[in-house]
Amino acid sequence: MDNLELSLILKEIGNYLQLKGENPYKGKSYIKAARTIERAEPVLELMESSSLTKLPGVGEKLAKEISSTVKLGYSTKLKRLKEEVPDGLAELTYISGLTPSLAHKLHKKLDVSSIKDLQIALEKREVTKIDGIGPQTAQKIKRNLLEYLAYGRQHLLVSGKVMCDKVKNMLESSLTKGDQICIVGDLRRQSKLITRVEILIVTSKNSIAHKIEQTFSKVEFKKGKFEISDFKIPLIIYHCNPSLKGYNLIKYTGAQSHLKRLEVAGFSKEMCKDKDEKEIYSQLKIQFVPPQLREGKGEIALAKNFGVPMLARKSDVKGDLHIHTNYSDGLSSLEEMVKKAEQLNYSYLAITDHSKSLKIAGGLDKERFYRQFEAIDALQKKSDVLLLKGVEVDILKDGSLDFDDEFLKNFDVIVASVHSNFKMGKKEMTKRMINAINNPAVHIIGHPSGRLLLKREPYEIDIPAVIKEAHKQKKAIEINSSPYRLDLDEKWVRVVKSMGGYISVNTDSHSADELSNIDLGISVAKRGWLSKEDIINCWEREKLLDYLRR
Repeated sequence: MDNLELSLILKEIGNYLQLKGENPYKGKSYIKAARTIERAEPVLELMESSSLTKLPGVGEKLAKEISSTVKLGYSTKLKRLKEEVPDGLAELTYISGLTPSLAHKLHKKLDVSSIKDLQIALEKREVTKIDGIGPQTAQKIKRNLLEYLAYGRQHLLVSGKVMCDKVKNMLESSLTKGDQICIVGDLRRQSKLITRVEILIVTSKNSIAHKIEQTFSKVEFKKGKFEISDFKIPLIIYHCNPSLKGYNLIKYTGAQSHLKRLEVAGFSKEMCKDKDEKEIYSQLKIQFVPPQLREGKGEIALAKNFGVPMLARKSDVKGDLHIHTNYSDGLSSLEEMVKKAEQLNYSYLAITDHSKSLKIAGGLDKERFYRQFEAIDALQKKSDVLLLKGVEVDILKDGSLDFDDEFLKNFDVIVASVHSNFKMGKKEMTKRMINAINNPAVHIIGHPSGRLLLKREPYEIDIPAVIKEAHKQKKAIEINSSPYRLDLDEKWVRVVKSMGGYISVNTDSHSADELSNIDLGISVAKRGWLSKEDIINCWEREKLLDYLRR
């Protein structure tokens, strides 16, 4: 069990404790510990060195619980909590914006225990009787409920990746030599949210059904595919003969609108035999379309004219321009972050700890930044990675920044972000962001919409206006690679691309291991049609420095 899988279990325990109505601090302590574990050193190493209790928020009792969970491969506490909480009540939290604590209040005060109960309470407008649910929130819950009913439960892309790795490990032990396991569906397209994990097994053997039934416990065979409900996320397994691998990869990867356009061009099972994906697109006289673009959103028309750009790759990234150390709310030291950057063969790294207003995240005042500058200078002598002195400076309510212009001249990189007053009106929030963009010191606007996937809606903000102003002022907008953000959204990334604007793909890392999340941000960049030339931290060192010094 790795850190990410463990952190997901701890978060789920925290959510179930809140659903039960336990002391809110108890549930939040598990969620806090989950965040810590996610950013910590490998949990097995921490267990071997008896260092779990050295982590913030992890006491003796929780350390024992974590050790037990890792050794068993599951949590006995979570299993017990699931038995104590009605299934229908837990399902309410699958609706975006409906937190476990709100679900508990709905259950306690309105006896809402299922989706059907919630629909009735919404129709009768009873939900506004609950503290924390006003008319506007009720409308959002209603809208998100309709989306859930239409598309099913959504999950973070990273959760799908964790589960997929687990499934592949389980299958590899039962499949025979020569069989192939291929990722398809939403996961292969790298959608920000997924509804299921889909896998294609390529095999010439006829015993696949028996092997799948041996591997998993809850298996149904429907319409040529295996539907497996052993996991939190539904698992679908398709299978095919090697001669039809290319056909099935295209069929089960692309969105329906993409496939329909391919069929118009002549795509069929018969013409695909013994051909790989590239050969199939070539026979259709269409440029190969990367999996991330197969959404039916103009890529076929572009591919017919061989106009699909060479998309940015993880290997194109030269550095990260938004990270945090233990000077503010990061877990890793400055030295550990630089060591990881060296392992990634980065050319440069910006150290961008929080500014003073964000006290909850240990924001630095001027004196502490000066001390950090000294540490960066000392470390620079030992590293070939160019270390840039940076800050993630708070955008205050009026759009001004957390430090005065004179002090900001000390920084090489300035990322400006909103961390407070999220519920401003659209006009006010847009003006706030545009004011920040117009500050000459700013280089990058961080996590521009403020969303937290499946947890917090974006700000009320005119994103096109923000993009237009950023383009005008030659400021970069961030694609934040945090698995919980993936912000800027791909649809707005395409708008930036169409205007010829600047993008910076950063991890917002709070630990050394999180620097590896850059691949999630690059997936968003690909889905936004970006080439390496569009991304400022894919530029060579001198070109980036020219941009920063403009």
